[in-house]
Amino acid sequence: VMARIHPEDRDLYRTAFSPGEERAFQHIIRVVPPDQPLRYLECDGLIQTDADGQPAWLIGVARDVSDRQLQEHALRTQTERLSLALHGNAYGVWEFDFATGRLLWDEQMHIIYAVPPGGFRETIEDWQRHIHPDDRARVDAGGREMMAKPAPNCGGGFRIV
Repeated sequence: VMARIHPEDRDLYRTAFSPGEERAFQHIIRVVPPDQPLRYLECDGLIQTDADGQPAWLIGVARDVSDRQLQEHALRTQTERLSLALHGNAYGVWEFDFATGRLLWDEQMHIIYAVPPGGFRETIEDWQRHIHPDDRARVDAGGREMMAKPAPNCGGGFRIV
């Protein structure tokens, strides 16, 4: 069994079966089957020990979660790349929640608008207050147009005050 467990996960496996008190465990370990790709197993179980604290009985289940682990890894990689691209080019990210009316900013948006963290009230009105007065009507019209189209283009620049 130990030979099929990924070398970096063997200590975790050994620890689970080391002497001690009765305990439950939940781990994800990597398994290297012969002539097959690496697999991820989610293992849950209970170890009962004898009077000397030695493992005496084990019951458990294992589930192959390889697809989920690979998808999570791909998502993390993609997220890291996007973050590097956004912040490397000084892009800020905002998000509007239609249900609550909250406008959420990331840290870079606060830098762009020169607003300290906590200084933005997360409303459209507060954001509009930062738009140059000569640009507000055009930006407002663009926002209405953007909301009316099924595939909106939210391009267009404006000045910040």
